[in-house]
Amino acid sequence: MYIASVDGSLVDPSARATRANAPANANASGGPPNVGGNPTVPAASQVNAPGQSPQQALLAADAETARRLAIAQGDTKALQAALQKQYPNGMTDAQFSAFLQNDPTGQKFNADWSAVQRSVSNELRLAADGAKDPGDASSVNAAIAARAKQIKATGKDDPTLDAVVDDSVTQVQSQSAASRATSEAAFRMEIVGNRPGATPAQMSVASAAMNQALAHEVALAAAKLHLDNAQAALAALAKEPLGARRADEADVNSALAEAKREYARVQAGDDLAGNSVTPDEQAQAEQAVGQAHNGEIYSQGDNAPPLVLAGQIGVVSARQTLQHYVATLDPSDPMLSPAEQQLAQTNPIAVAQIQMSGVRIDPSQISNPWEKHLAQSDPLEYAIYKMTGVDATAVNPNDPRLSATDQTELHNQQYLQYALAHASQGTQQQIGLILGAGEAVRYDSVKAQVNALTSGTRSTANDQKALQILATNMNQTMLPGAADALWQNIGAPKFSASYIQSQYAALVQSPGDNATPAQKSDATMNADKVGLWLQQMTKNAPPQFAALALQTLRHNFNGQWFQSNSGIPSPTRGEELYKGLSQAVQVADQQDPSHAEANRMAGWLLDAGNTTATGKAGTLIYAIQGSAGSGMMLFQSVRDAMSGGYGTDLSDALNAQIYNSKNVPANNFTQAYQQGSQAAAGKQNSAAAQQSYQNFLNAMPQTLQTYFGDVAKNFGNAPVQFRDGTQLNNFLAAGLNVSPDTVAMPTAKGSDAQAQGQAQSPLMTAQWLRQAGYAAPQSGGKPVTDAVWAQLIVNGQYALPLDGQAQLLTPQQLAKLLATGQYAHVTPPTDGQGKALSAQQIANALSAGKYPIPAAGLVNFSAQATLDGRHAVPVDIYGKPLSEGELLHQISIGTYQGENLYAHNPKLQQIVNPIAKELQTTAGVSLPGQSSAGGTGAVLTVSLIPTFYASNGVGASPSALFSAKDRDGHTKLIDDRGWRYDDLNDYQHSNALAGGKLYVPT
Repeated sequence: MYIASVDGSLVDPSARATRANAPANANASGGPPNVGGNPTVPAASQVNAPGQSPQQALLAADAETARRLAIAQGDTKALQAALQKQYPNGMTDAQFSAFLQNDPTGQKFNADWSAVQRSVSNELRLAADGAKDPGDASSVNAAIAARAKQIKATGKDDPTLDAVVDDSVTQVQSQSAASRATSEAAFRMEIVGNRPGATPAQMSVASAAMNQALAHEVALAAAKLHLDNAQAALAALAKEPLGARRADEADVNSALAEAKREYARVQAGDDLAGNSVTPDEQAQAEQAVGQAHNGEIYSQGDNAPPLVLAGQIGVVSARQTLQHYVATLDPSDPMLSPAEQQLAQTNPIAVAQIQMSGVRIDPSQISNPWEKHLAQSDPLEYAIYKMTGVDATAVNPNDPRLSATDQTELHNQQYLQYALAHASQGTQQQIGLILGAGEAVRYDSVKAQVNALTSGTRSTANDQKALQILATNMNQTMLPGAADALWQNIGAPKFSASYIQSQYAALVQSPGDNATPAQKSDATMNADKVGLWLQQMTKNAPPQFAALALQTLRHNFNGQWFQSNSGIPSPTRGEELYKGLSQAVQVADQQDPSHAEANRMAGWLLDAGNTTATGKAGTLIYAIQGSAGSGMMLFQSVRDAMSGGYGTDLSDALNAQIYNSKNVPANNFTQAYQQGSQAAAGKQNSAAAQQSYQNFLNAMPQTLQTYFGDVAKNFGNAPVQFRDGTQLNNFLAAGLNVSPDTVAMPTAKGSDAQAQGQAQSPLMTAQWLRQAGYAAPQSGGKPVTDAVWAQLIVNGQYALPLDGQAQLLTPQQLAKLLATGQYAHVTPPTDGQGKALSAQQIANALSAGKYPIPAAGLVNFSAQATLDGRHAVPVDIYGKPLSEGELLHQISIGTYQGENLYAHNPKLQQIVNPIAKELQTTAGVSLPGQSSAGGTGAVLTVSLIPTFYASNGVGASPSALFSAKDRDGHTKLIDDRGWRYDDLNDYQHSNALAGGKLYVPT
């Protein structure tokens, strides 16, 4: 009768013997053995523990092998007894194999002997590390062989142990020193993971050590391969003709010198030094390291999956590959597209991830509208989408074979989510490696930079830089929880409440005896000094820091903050503080779209109670208000903060609460607030114009080529004939890029625009939604910007919750309707366990951007009705919705038989109608509102000339000129103001555009 050894061969168990000094009751996960009653035997927890001498390490490893061997040899006896009972007359190999796989006794036998083999291999590696000459293979092999002989001797001719040891010798002798170090660290993880009471922190330490060892092994293999290739290139150079050799010699020698330097640095422990390693060399190194650890699987305890060492190699290799891309990235590299060059200046890690994906980012070469928009708004997400190999935009969302989830995602144009779900497993793994590598590289980079800036004596300037680095990288993270990890693990320890409190204390303390006369006579209110500090520190800070700074301020504010060094109050008391508070609130509210921080701070300011108690604002609101005799307007600080770009959230919150305040006259606040609001809007428009102009300059050729190409494709170059005013208006509005009614938005209750009966733009709608209490929908675990939100509205991916009178519902109103099933026949939402959510839970989710408004809402611009019941989505004769391009083409050639698509857009009256009137006047034609049956009557022939105007003052925007022949047959041009010109030269010299440049197609 035979049983299987660890390597699968059959051995005779009759000669088995147990170690006399092994405990009979030892088990794989128990405490340290007391081998032979000797108290000096190391505990199992000491195996591969850091800081041991080679002798201590071998002693602990030997004890662990003895403990495991005792268990395995006990299994052998149990196995023999079970087999003799079940198969008294012997068995076939197939029966025996099935017994080992299916019978609990056989399973335990295999598992425990595998544990012995891992321990034996570990002991042999430690022996190799202690060889007389670790750099000499023969010396290392001799040390391994000697230790193997000792282990076999302790087993007393146990054939299974002999087979196990021989297998281990073959494996360990084939490993390099770096490979052995990785395996030893992995075995340490097994020791820690199987120890009763092991904490997550202890496992984290062991895991970090293993990953570090593995990363070093991969980096070393890649750097060595690169060095070998560089040396091979030098050898090949000698075979080239003399002329070619001279031309290449300098480059080859330079590359070899660099390869030597990088290999030396990696050998010394700098695993990220191999920047010259190519992706192919990295892949080869990854494969080689994988082969070195093929079959190595380590137990992590009963409650965790086993550690497959080869499976971890791809993770660290992807991280190193990405780091190489980042280190060698040149934003001016002509091989990068303009879009990639621009992104490289602000987010080099994203560009490196895109390079790893193999996807090219060039929106000017993308024809699919949805893909083009994604490439422009989030290039990395576009690269991930293309990596999936799934064309989600071509899938019929009504295909009955699709799951409900698939249909919902496709109807909502959630193409990325659909594509990821339907990508192959290998592609999903590759995408996961790229995303994970990005966050790992980002984490290490941010940690190094922040630690360097905040080590030693802290300075405000360096602290500002550190906060900006944190904020920038937190905004660029892709994976859920990555931004929080950056703040919690790197930012929070450096910028804690105690740190902020110490800054406040230093700012409000009285000057010492050594203060200068200027310092002693400084009339600046202490609170204003804090305000200036807030302005500096929160300008480019993470929202978590701003929120903590405000919270700490509220907890520490007291009467001392009203004082100044001179004792004489400054006439501008409260001005700098209010600016600092406004800016900090604006930043803090980025993580809380419900504006809770603004409301909290406004309530605190308006609580004019105890003036001395710590944590009370006291009369601070009056300091911010100012006095009538100061020569300044009341609440000038509010106006100046809003107009100065310090944010409007706090002032908006004060405006909402001050009228119910019993302490502060609201009429003193109104004028300053209104002036500040107007100035803030103007400043925002100016900033947007400058950004638009700069973006245009950065990508001018591509922008013009794309725009003029789209116009030529959708409108054609031939004149178009019109028989009615509706079709003419559609053509003019489409040519001027006016938003049709399907994307014209209603206003929120109480807005000035609603009182005037005007619809709002998508961006304004997003802003109204935010003011109403809704948060921007989330992408990748974080809210999208207002601009992206607006585009979702335009594309019909975000429904607007309106009541029967087309008024915007508040989140609370919508939540109540949803919870009771009264909203657009939508089933009341439930949690993950199917339990109905309460109205408050729904409202909280809506106010956090974590609950999408159902697409079956009263107004959804991808549905089949607009406010007045007209068709929102034009369809062809088969009832299939027209694409944007198809619709514009039909409008351009006058074949779209629909209603005026722009009737509810104010630009129809302001811009389109004057152009239409002037065209008809020029041609001497009067068109009816709708064409009569048969298509008879007057005809107006119009041509479109696309234009693009750009200036720093108004930004960059497309427009158009329209031409018609007058009664004498002369062609006249009409611009977007309805002004008439004789020709293009007349327009260029006589238009009312101030400066800038006008572009027309050639």
